[in-house]
Amino acid sequence: MNTMTSSPKRFTPEMLCLLGITLIAFALRVWNIGYDLPRIYRGIEYIEVMRALELGMGQFNFNRIAKGGLFYLLFFEYGIFFVVLWFLGVVASPQDFAAYFMKDLTPFWIIGRMTSVLMGTASVVLVYLLGKKLFDAKVGLLAALFFALNPIHIEFSHYICVDIPMIMMSIAALYMMAFVSSDGTLKYYIATSLCVALAMLNKFPAVVLVVPFFIVHVARVRKEGKGFFGLLERRAIYSVLVFGLSYFVGAPGLIREPWRFLALFGLVSTPAEHADIYTGETPNLWLHYAGLLNDNLGPLLLAFLLFGLFYALYKGKLGDKYLAFFCLAFYTALCISRFREWSTHYLLPFFPPGLLVASRGIFVAKYAADKRKGLGNKILAIVLLLILAPLAYASVNQSLQFSRPNTRELAKIWIEENLPPGEKIFMYGFPGLTYSRIVQVNDLPSNLLRLADDAQLEGKKVKAKFFRIQAAEQKGLAYDLVTEHIRRTLMAPLEAYRKQNIRYIILDKNYFDEEEDTQYSKALNESRVQFYAELLADHKAKLVAHFDPSKSKSRGPYIEIFYVGSD
Repeated sequence: MNTMTSSPKRFTPEMLCLLGITLIAFALRVWNIGYDLPRIYRGIEYIEVMRALELGMGQFNFNRIAKGGLFYLLFFEYGIFFVVLWFLGVVASPQDFAAYFMKDLTPFWIIGRMTSVLMGTASVVLVYLLGKKLFDAKVGLLAALFFALNPIHIEFSHYICVDIPMIMMSIAALYMMAFVSSDGTLKYYIATSLCVALAMLNKFPAVVLVVPFFIVHVARVRKEGKGFFGLLERRAIYSVLVFGLSYFVGAPGLIREPWRFLALFGLVSTPAEHADIYTGETPNLWLHYAGLLNDNLGPLLLAFLLFGLFYALYKGKLGDKYLAFFCLAFYTALCISRFREWSTHYLLPFFPPGLLVASRGIFVAKYAADKRKGLGNKILAIVLLLILAPLAYASVNQSLQFSRPNTRELAKIWIEENLPPGEKIFMYGFPGLTYSRIVQVNDLPSNLLRLADDAQLEGKKVKAKFFRIQAAEQKGLAYDLVTEHIRRTLMAPLEAYRKQNIRYIILDKNYFDEEEDTQYSKALNESRVQFYAELLADHKAKLVAHFDPSKSKSRGPYIEIFYVGSD
């Protein structure tokens, strides 16, 4: 008897769409991933890499408790890299590995940045899976496309930073909550708790995930016909235990000093070395972040997001509601926070559920148009064109930014071509920390050894060791650098710098020329404005070089170099 069997389709249109969106997301995030190397201009990258390397050298930073899960993964990846180098005979010991790091940071940063690229791309796929689980494949694909083109997520996926794993684990937590809603078995409760803990380990704002988890749990208990005490049954208890164990083991500094956990919620005051620096003005954060959402999403997509929230709260199912409540809870927490800095990237956790809500709103409007006038498909095409065209332009432009030269690098080249080694230069930054300087010229080995001695006296043995290795391995021209964190230190009169034999001052013109940092104290802002005015008026001071990113089609700060010597 002949039997005919039909082979299943390997690639459905849905799968092809997802593959295309994934490739777009990956391409936009991996583009020019080696930018600026071997120099580092982002402190957030240096901090995470150094935490991983410090752990490899036997030192754990117990004080950094609100951010940090990423360094565990970097520690594991760098451990594999060490084994490979050891097997190839490149290094023979951890000391050799540290020296290898000092000679060339490039492979360490490529490893870390590729980790961010892959997690950022995986986040796009998770958005699709979450949308498909809660609604349907169309909503999931559209939200994934919006997120693939999100400029701020593209930018931060180029960095070694805790924001990207926090986003990935936050979406994973929301995805697991969908299974809690539909299934309710213990394994999904445990998986959700673990994802929430891992998201919070990377960055504490993920604590807002507790809100949708509680909503889903309440709905689950009601669906099963259990009363109030059903909220406290075995699944809830195990979830709390898994969360607590995972989070506090991953952040042991909170176990040593539990008051820090309360301080994260503002329930107790946190001792701060510079507690008086953030005494300036705070804008209306509700309007400020609304403006940032409009800038990032565009007015039309933002309008559908608001419509999607309205629909979720009044007519939506549980999936609509718990995404909407996460968005509202996170936005509220962000706006009432006592944190005195504000930037678009603080909205990152809002975007995945927010874009799902917006996509849901678009299709709800489309189906409504179909029922009334049968114009749903035409209206949908016009809406998507109006949303996707500017979003695609912004995303490509954001990715291309990493191909442009950095004004910091242009300034470094000018300094090394025009200033003799050993010149005394003042610039802002943390002493000894190259990444924090406005321009990354080498410091004198004698200065590095002095900083190593200071670190040793403070009990920072690993930091001292790195300074000594840097002093021994450093190549190229070196200068006598004086660095200060000018956003935390009052600027002295110009003559005070001359008395220190400082001959050149390097600064970011925008920072000194504009009163833009309103969160800082009035004294700090007045100090820098007065200093810059004095510098321009001084007849001995001379602007010898400047690097304007808007004119040179580069990125980075507007750098000015002044000669202030008296001869």
